[in-house]
Amino acid sequence: MDNGIIITTFLQGKIGGSVRHTETQTIRFDNSEVGASKPMWINRKIIHNDRPEQKCYKKLKISSELVADWVSSNVPFWSNKKEWSRMNTTQRLSSYVSRFDEGFGVNYEEI
Repeated sequence: MDNGIIITTFLQGKIGGSVRHTETQTIRFDNSEVGASKPMWINRKIIHNDRPEQKCYKKLKISSELVADWVSSNVPFWSNKKEWSRMNTTQRLSSYVSRFDEGFGVNYEEI
């Protein structure tokens, strides 16, 4: 870890751009007035416009000095002192990286 790490935080995807659609579906619905005695059924053709979801992520570069501080013997507030002392450096680093997770996953790579 001479140059630190890069943390990749995965985020909720976003809707992609426009897509050409050819799939149609015929739906039938009741278009009568509220309280009418007889339903007035109408058939309509609709075109599906589902768009693909694009993956989103955020990358953050952490310096080697900060990584060294993270894996030192200083116990963070979310960890127990006994548990922290039993962890190796990879587990300590993973503990810090997991704090960046926003619910869609996170990982890191050494640079």
